[in-house]
Amino acid sequence: MLAALVVSTGAVAVSGGRAQEPNPVVVDIMGVYASWDYVTALMNHCWELDGFEASYKQAADDWFARNIAARMDTDAALTALGGDPEAMAATARFAPERLMEAPEAQADPIAYCAKARDQLTSTQFDLDSQFPEQMSRIRGVTAL
Repeated sequence: MLAALVVSTGAVAVSGGRAQEPNPVVVDIMGVYASWDYVTALMNHCWELDGFEASYKQAADDWFARNIAARMDTDAALTALGGDPEAMAATARFAPERLMEAPEAQADPIAYCAKARDQLTSTQFDLDSQFPEQMSRIRGVTAL
């Protein structure tokens, strides 16, 4: 589920007419912000789809609580690189219609949502567990 969220972009920035590869740490940072937004959007959508079942909101809240330190480290790294965490969060937003397609494309959308909720509840999808190399690079930006 979340593994697909690491943003692997082939896009290049153009500066002074020369193409530049994106900073790999910035790509890692985008992945964290995208993961955060993905959890929010998918769990909200599944919550609505499953008749406002509270366990989806609880799973998201628990995931956020377990991952707040990683998010704060990501914000600090982005700030150290001269970026704006609020602007990055807005840039990394998933299109809600794309998320709505995932459950509804399944034979049993509720089962899909329940599986996503259960996977989110396990710590295997926490940012440090799912993306250890990326989080290490992110934390390396602010290490003394």
